Amino acid sequence: MILGVKIQNKDTKEFMGKGGRWNNTGKVWSRLRDAKLAICPHYYGWTGRIDKKDLNSEFLIINDDGTQQRISVAIYFLDYFKRELKWGYRKDKIQEVIEQIEQYCKENNIELED
Repeated sequence: MILGVKIQNKDTKEFMGKGGRWNNTGKVWSRLRDAKLAICPHYYGWTGRIDKKDLNSEFLIINDDGTQQRISVAIYFLDYFKRELKWGYRKDKIQEVIEQIEQYCKENNIELED
């Protein structure tokens, strides 16, 4: 069972707080879904550019047995935009963002799921 979820930047070790601000303590979400909504990447589909600080972060899942699990935010973003691409809106911008994420994953040895 999940006790809490935090979003941590891999470089600075800062945590995401309310309003997308980064600091040393950050916010704890009770569910992974809530943390995903907090870092929701939908606005990147409009600009065609993605924030590297968000991309270089991980969901830190804290379980009740004391174990921690880390999931790359880049993988979540990639999955999100591939689903958005199916709807057909802003295909050119979304395709640019997908390419940026795939390039980031390749450069940082993040294994992509097929």
